[in-house]
Amino acid sequence: MYGIVEELIERLGENTPLSSIDAAKVQDLKMGLIQKGNSGARINRKMVYLKALLEHGKDRGALDEVPRFPKKEHEGEGRERFLTNDEVDLLFYFLSPKFRAFATFLLYTGARIGEATALPWVDIRGSSVTFRWTLTKGKKTRTIPLVDKAKEAVETYGDTEAPGPWSTIDYDSFHQAFTAAKRKAGLDEEEIVPHTLRHTCASWMAIRGVDIRRIQVWMGHQDVKTTLRYAKLLPDNLWTAAAALQNDGEGVDNTGGDLYPHAVPPVSQMCLNKGNSQQVNQGTKPR
Repeated sequence: MYGIVEELIERLGENTPLSSIDAAKVQDLKMGLIQKGNSGARINRKMVYLKALLEHGKDRGALDEVPRFPKKEHEGEGRERFLTNDEVDLLFYFLSPKFRAFATFLLYTGARIGEATALPWVDIRGSSVTFRWTLTKGKKTRTIPLVDKAKEAVETYGDTEAPGPWSTIDYDSFHQAFTAAKRKAGLDEEEIVPHTLRHTCASWMAIRGVDIRRIQVWMGHQDVKTTLRYAKLLPDNLWTAAAALQNDGEGVDNTGGDLYPHAVPPVSQMCLNKGNSQQVNQGTKPR
């Protein structure tokens, strides 16, 4: 993230006032990036940061209006839109603390908004959370690890006086706040909606090498075909396959368990779990 910001400062001039950056300067910057050989996706990301910087400056009174930005560059076909880590940081920066916590929970559980707002406290047990079949789209109950960032969001901002941590979240209010935040973050794309947080959860797992079956179970997809949209994001890495054949198959669990579990850590450890936080007491609200 900071490498991009530093490049923008260098290209615009370290002492350039934000108020002097107009549409012409933005266009010149973009042309410079094209001439340097930046990909369409890379150019778009840099424009996102610049727009977020200008939006922040506007909020602080450094400029009156954010200039018009040129049309986005083509990024190639078949991309399932998900957010990068840096885009998440930018987007969440412009959300209120309560909505930021709710968005964090959605991102790190992959829960649908309806599943999260209907989640009762009793279904948060220790380091796991259960989404009941009566509330899920796929009509399947699923229990997943509650990773540290999601747990911290619940403990810090979950409403302890309500039936569940997010029971008082109003969908329309959250959607409006999300839309305003993405515009300020320079992510004003039609395909970026609150449900994108769910796509991002599955995409991050695939990018980090979690297999399709585990992603399907985590996300609660009834049909694996729904999960296969993320298959193209799986890394082109054959070491896990090689591990399954190493030493004539020694270490293979014929009961259907994992092959060499050390080679493929649990999802929560592999790609989502960071930091430490207090645990929620089993079956009870946090005090």
